[in-house]
Amino acid sequence: MKKTLTALALISAAIIPTTGAIAQDASIPFVDYGGIQNWSAQNDSTLMVQAMNNKWYRVGLMMSCSGLPFATRVGFDTGPVDTFDRFSSVIVDGQRCPVQSITLVNSPPERSGGSSKGSQSAQ
Repeated sequence: MKKTLTALALISAAIIPTTGAIAQDASIPFVDYGGIQNWSAQNDSTLMVQAMNNKWYRVGLMMSCSGLPFATRVGFDTGPVDTFDRFSSVIVDGQRCPVQSITLVNSPPERSGGSSKGSQSAQ
């Protein structure tokens, strides 16, 4: 039985593509207490977020969030639970942009001209 489980684990590891993403439906706890350390806009619907444990997450938004690539501040609205997850929103210049997905990634984002840093919590 143990050999079968080991074989299945090796086969599944060989089949899963290595795209840099390692977990779907991730979440970031304690947003109101510094849970988000840094962020970088990749485009108007994708944001890279660094948690206080120095891990990076790719945040996909449900819609285009105009001004995101040029924003100097964003808000992270977690609602009453203080955990940034797929039920949260990003706020840019008063525009609420619902989160579609959060994925843990292996490496930090590449620096680009449109990147922004900072964090602001909103509830």
